[in-house]
Amino acid sequence: MPSIITAGDATNGASLTAGSNGTLIIRSGLAGAKVNALVLAASGTATLLAPPVNAANPCFSAFQSVGQSLSAGVPTKMSCQTEEFDTANAFSAGTVVTNGDATNRFTPLIAGYYQVSAAFAVGVNATLILEVRKNGSPFKSGATFTGCTAAANSCLVFMNGSTDFLEAYAFSSSATTISVGASSSYFQAALISRSA
Repeated sequence: MPSIITAGDATNGASLTAGSNGTLIIRSGLAGAKVNALVLAASGTATLLAPPVNAANPCFSAFQSVGQSLSAGVPTKMSCQTEEFDTANAFSAGTVVTNGDATNRFTPLIAGYYQVSAAFAVGVNATLILEVRKNGSPFKSGATFTGCTAAANSCLVFMNGSTDFLEAYAFSSSATTISVGASSSYFQAALISRSA
């Protein structure tokens, strides 16, 4: 037999709230995420408020739309200026000024395990490495591509949902410029499993 859900039962799940103007609000969802809500007005009307389908699952894809210079032998944070999508507004697109600035970071607000992918291409044959950094420190360096014009990296990472952030760093043994385009130089991540 179903039970009555009272306000304050849980931060995850469902809640029932009486509004001051005679409305009744029923909510369901996860803490920290946008929730579904049904509002029953005293007049007898009902309104369903639903978030976008992917609002509770942070994911983004961004790419280089402006060439970026790489100095020989210096890891450089990738500037992905153009977002293809960012369901939770968790990626800060822009042009990197210094490696330590806050642009081009993915900072999701839901704790869990994320699939991360990134790639970059250049116009010369060189030794290339694409490194995923977590909170400013090297996390996964991927393979070393020798005598190549492109590098890629893919990994899984746990994010705490509050302060953790990810960045993509490009390394080239030769001075060059990162190629532009959604298919050649990009940074992406998506939530694949929430933490318990």
